[in-house]
Amino acid sequence: MSARLALRAVVLAGALSVSNLYGADLQSLINAHINYVNGGIGQEEAEALRAEARIYPLELMFSRRGDGERAEFVADVHLQILDAAGQVIVDRASQGPIFLAHLPDGQYIVTAEYQGRTQTRRVAVSRARHEALSFYWS
Repeated sequence: MSARLALRAVVLAGALSVSNLYGADLQSLINAHINYVNGGIGQEEAEALRAEARIYPLELMFSRRGDGERAEFVADVHLQILDAAGQVIVDRASQGPIFLAHLPDGQYIVTAEYQGRTQTRRVAVSRARHEALSFYWS
């Protein structure tokens, strides 16, 4: 087994163990050789993901304006991440308000669509630091 494949297995096993530890139904996938975890429905699951966020170079959070001025987390956000060459790295509906990803170092365009309204952000990802982007719909 190559070192890279072994690392992917360890990351995936770690994400699944967090899911089992908290009884959460976290969706952990390897898509186009990108490891990511998506979830955060319910307080326990959100806390578990926030605790793990620091080991992922990219963190995305999705929320909307709720009652009054309070923000509410949202799921079912269509998420697309493009690399610097314009290739689609991730293209899926989110299964929760928190999305954590291990992406190779580089520049990315992140597009999030919720209820027909789209927001786009550019982000520089590096394993040396944690980048957090929030998408908020009012």
